[in-house]
Amino acid sequence: MPFRRDVTIIAGGVLLVGVGIVVVALLMLDRYTTHDGLYVDYGALADDNLIEKGWIPGFVPQSAKNIYVTHDTIMSEQRIKFGFDPNDLPS
Repeated sequence: MPFRRDVTIIAGGVLLVGVGIVVVALLMLDRYTTHDGLYVDYGALADDNLIEKGWIPGFVPQSAKNIYVTHDTIMSEQRIKFGFDPNDLPS
């Protein structure tokens, strides 16, 4: 039956387009809800206003270098990885 086959092809195409729209929307959402950054030193964080925004916790020492920062606003997660001078630790 040609009519039934045509309807099946159209329904499959509509489903494929719908799935494509959902995938693109999810990828766009992730782009606007996360922030990843690599900073040379603590001064670079200050230049990017991350400290003023409250995105950098107070335990990060000023000797921090090679700082990798990840924020996910939907999951309320923050990850910071950095190197620092051991002499900069609180006593």
